[in-house]
Amino acid sequence: MFGQIRNVIRLVLKKTTSIFFKKWYNKYSAKTHTSIIENLTIETFPGVFNPSFLLSTKTLIRFLKTITLFNKRFLELGCGTGAISVWAAHQGAIVTGTDINPKALENARRNAELNNVIIKTKATSLIKNIDLTEFDLVVINPPYYPNSPKNLEEQAWFCGEKFEYFSELFSQLERQKFRCDMYMILSEDCAIESIKSIAHNYSLVCNLTYHSKNIIEHEFIYKIENENA
Repeated sequence: MFGQIRNVIRLVLKKTTSIFFKKWYNKYSAKTHTSIIENLTIETFPGVFNPSFLLSTKTLIRFLKTITLFNKRFLELGCGTGAISVWAAHQGAIVTGTDINPKALENARRNAELNNVIIKTKATSLIKNIDLTEFDLVVINPPYYPNSPKNLEEQAWFCGEKFEYFSELFSQLERQKFRCDMYMILSEDCAIESIKSIAHNYSLVCNLTYHSKNIIEHEFIYKIENENA
């Protein structure tokens, strides 16, 4: 019964907010905004995804608290504002944040400065020109809505009509035969089984590691591994 009530609430909220969200968000995101995440001051520049809008950033941090990060070589793919990278650096990790959006990398560097930590940033698409043997831990908070992004900002939301983001990600991972721990967060709103199927096409498996749930959303963190590992 609770599950049915929850689904009705989520459906009503999604239909109601989707009508107004895009127009409001375009206006809102035209300015720099400041939020507090895990006692860190995080600025979000225009054109960069705001981590305050979704629960995934906080869920990832909650999961990462179960892992010792001190002196770990930490890579965040698609770092955006750098909120997770900055938090990891506060825990003593040696951090690199990557993004395809130069505004995001500038934003991440600004937030590192604001919070008195050092992070390395690199402009790249997924793991192109990244040697995963240099890292112990990789985290990914991917775009997962199946639509074609029209610009760099929309690439933070949309993974392509045929999940091209995931096909490219898993293709690159297959070629590297990585051994580091790699975690990716997904929401119940995305096509999880389709994404897992794409991973299988590249000899990868997504193993559920962490599950966070509330009345609004269920989120799942998967560990990505080679099938023959």
